[in-house]
Amino acid sequence: MEKEVIKFVSQSAGVEEDKIKHSDTIEGSFGLGGLDTISFYEDFFETFKITNSQDFNIELYCANEGIGNVALLIKAIFSKHARKKLKKYDVTIKHLIKVAELKKWIDFKP
Repeated sequence: MEKEVIKFVSQSAGVEEDKIKHSDTIEGSFGLGGLDTISFYEDFFETFKITNSQDFNIELYCANEGIGNVALLIKAIFSKHARKKLKKYDVTIKHLIKVAELKKWIDFKP
């Protein structure tokens, strides 16, 4: 499954397969963000037939773009609840391989 996931990431992110490491992350290593990240995960779920894609919390794994994020950042200065909303997890290739093997989404634990 490792080779299939690396090939998928390579094609999706425009990175040579031999440059992809297990520790690479979707947004941090490959520069995906916003709608590109959402599209990446939708394609990943379809390609690898992930049975519970509805369990994927987009707010935890995809960076927000736009003015709404600035407003949340300002709120976070004063609110612990708003600070929690800013926390994002950048999924590793190793995690995606595990998800593809299981055919189900499991939350990323850094």
